[in-house]
Amino acid sequence: MRRPAFPIVSAVLPAVLVVVLGSGAAVAQEVPEAGASTDNALVAVQPSRPEPRARDLRIGREARSSLDARDATDDQGRAYEPWRLRLAAGQRVVIGLTSEDFDARVAIGRGTGADFEVLGANDDGPDGTDSRLTFTAPEAGDYLVRAGAFAEASGRYTLTVDEAPPPPTAEPIAVGETRDGVLEDGDARDDLGNRHDLWRLRLIEGQRVAVSLSAGEFDAYLVAGRDGTSGLEDVVEDDDGAGEGTDSRLSIMAEAAGDWLIHARGLSAEALGPYELRVESIAPDPEPVALTAADGVVQGEISEGDATGDGGRRFDAYRVTGAEGGRMRAIMRSGDFDSYLEIGEAGEAFTPLAGDDDGLGEGTDSRLDFTFPTDGDYILRASPLSSSEEGLYSLELLDRGLPPAAGSILVGATVRGALDEDSATNDMNAAYDDYAVRLEAGQKLRLTMVSNAFDAYLAIARAEEAEAIFMPLASDDDGLSDTHSLIEITIEEGGDYVIRAAALAAGQTGDYVLTVEAAD
Repeated sequence: MRRPAFPIVSAVLPAVLVVVLGSGAAVAQEVPEAGASTDNALVAVQPSRPEPRARDLRIGREARSSLDARDATDDQGRAYEPWRLRLAAGQRVVIGLTSEDFDARVAIGRGTGADFEVLGANDDGPDGTDSRLTFTAPEAGDYLVRAGAFAEASGRYTLTVDEAPPPPTAEPIAVGETRDGVLEDGDARDDLGNRHDLWRLRLIEGQRVAVSLSAGEFDAYLVAGRDGTSGLEDVVEDDDGAGEGTDSRLSIMAEAAGDWLIHARGLSAEALGPYELRVESIAPDPEPVALTAADGVVQGEISEGDATGDGGRRFDAYRVTGAEGGRMRAIMRSGDFDSYLEIGEAGEAFTPLAGDDDGLGEGTDSRLDFTFPTDGDYILRASPLSSSEEGLYSLELLDRGLPPAAGSILVGATVRGALDEDSATNDMNAAYDDYAVRLEAGQKLRLTMVSNAFDAYLAIARAEEAEAIFMPLASDDDGLSDTHSLIEITIEEGGDYVIRAAALAAGQTGDYVLTVEAAD
């Protein structure tokens, strides 16, 4: 399905449509008459039309109707018709919406119009663009079913509601066990129509486990959640987290004792075949070893008893201290495995802020460049790229100091520069130089960056936005040619700006030419 690539806000006047882009620019266009064609690339979201009185929908009966321009629309401009469905507490139903004329979307909830609270929705069930939703009523009463389209559309549809089969019995699995299963034609389907098996795992408070699902005949997919009073809670999902092929792996941290339900299924709703489900205990994270640039090259070993991360990789942990704006470089080499580096803030749960696989440019060794966003301690994880690898490695931490101050450039100037090992790096570990420039409102510019040494990337941002997170007003990769960049822009507001001349990817260095000139 195509979705808007950027936010669009609209206001409809008698004969003019005002479209406001994310940048703040407004474009006025005439609204075409009904039935007229338009080649406009932007589609504005229209105000929702009032919702008509809902018709009754009965279990086991088929309802047929159609969508057209007179129907109500939701807050995203999608047409729908409301249907009233009475359910008992805990009653499970399967709602199907089919159409040969449009991509169907069905939703169920409470409330009307703008107060509609979605309790369940589905776009594409197991049969192409038709919708199929399994819903369990949390309490007795009337619910509203919205039969609609995924996007602006019209045409006929068929709506059905049937009693859903009871959920599958959850088979028990314990920590340390490996169980075999098979997805078969007769297996139950989850609320979104995916064929699945259900497993129950009991954990104690503070227990950490890794759940792995491997299958040779389908792309494995895992869903796990705490068994709560209103369904799954604290849900975690994974597709290819095992790090190799299409197997899945996720980790669970039990904050309280209780049962977790594991859905073993395929990425496709029609997945079939045997699988293996495994639950392993995760060792507590090791106490990080302090590491500074003064330590030089340190030696380490990844072995079977090491802690593992979410992707199943064994790792060693190091604590590094940084000051806001300071830069560090970590280099990891190994002759035994493909190395991988990650860094995150120190805390109870490790969340990576940056990572690197082969950034050193010498085969499978890693080089991670990182700029500290705040003062404090950070955790550096050294690991193999694969969950099955182990062996010896070396690790070196380098202090790169503060990033170079931005140079300056004038409109009409050409600069010859070079990206090298000492250049600043962005969050993708790509080197860049910044140039400060003062511009006037209404000024038209043509920016070009040419390099025969690397793939050039060019961007421009307001100076105040470049100081924290660089948010470009415009950027370009290959607008001038295959590897050269071009930006043509009209400045809306006068002030200080930053032009960033960068490499597209990590590890790219060399000479470049940057030109800033007035455009006609």
